[in-house]
Amino acid sequence: MGGRRNSIIEGVAYFFALKTVRRMHETKEVVEAALRAAKSGRVIDSGTSFFDKGTYSIEFETCSPEAARESIERVCALKRISNYEVVCE
Repeated sequence: MGGRRNSIIEGVAYFFALKTVRRMHETKEVVEAALRAAKSGRVIDSGTSFFDKGTYSIEFETCSPEAARESIERVCALKRISNYEVVCE
């Protein structure tokens, strides 16, 4: 069929200084729901850094890095998270 296919891009959202495990899980659930609602991706995995336990990361797949970044930024604004970074490869 000569249709255009979207390529899947992997990304990681790093959250610095999420103090409790509960806050980490809540953040993951809200990010997952936001990506699903915006149809901009899905969460693959999440966890804390081996070297820095204060850094929590959420790995995701997306066809639209800009839409995924916007969804995560909205979540961070809603949850009042200011120390984060979103990287798409």
